[in-house]
Formats: sequence, C-alpha cells, structure tokens
Amino acid sequence: GGVEAADEAAAEACFEERPRGSRITAWISRQGRSLLRRSDLDAAWAKGEARFDGVDPIPRPAAWRAYRLVPESVELWQAAANRLHDRLLFHRVAEGWRVERLWP
Repeated sequence: GGVEAADEAAAEACFEERPRGSRITAWISRQGRSLLRRSDLDAAWAKGEARFDGVDPIPRPAAWRAYRLVPESVELWQAAANRLHDRLLFHRVAEGWRVERLWP
C-alpha cells in the first residue's frame, strides 16, 4: 500500500503516546546522520534529559512528523512444525477485508 503524511492532530496524538525517553530522543536525534562515537550520543542524551527536567509533557519538535501506512494487503503467518505454517492474506476490499488462506 501507500504511505501518506498524517495531519498535525494525528502527529501530535502519536507523539503524546510515546514514552518520555522516546520524546527526548526525538529532540536530540540527528536521524540518518553519521555518528562517530557512542559517547556523542550519550552526551546528547544527557543534555536532552537536563533540558526537559521538570517539563511535562515534553512538546513535539516542529520537524517531527507522523506517517500513515495505507495497506492494500497484509500477510500474517504462524510458524508450525515441518514448515506447515498457517498463512493468512488479507486484501482490502470496499466493505473491509477479504481473508485468504495460503499454502505454506
């Protein structure tokens, strides 16, 4: 399926559900950038923790966004002996979801 940006209200609600530590990480993270030393991450964490000491709730950073996956199909399976796995494929249809059992 596709991915779409969630609106500001959904992003705010998603951020509010995150644990306190994850909110601090959202403020200190330079996601995807190179990190030379673990000690740099630990120092940034300590600085972020100090910054938000006594702040509740921690606000959402302006750049923090939420995205929504809109699946067309989803496959779930449960492992079984001899690889006789139970596999279910869910397809989106107008009235909801159609379920199909698959061979292992």
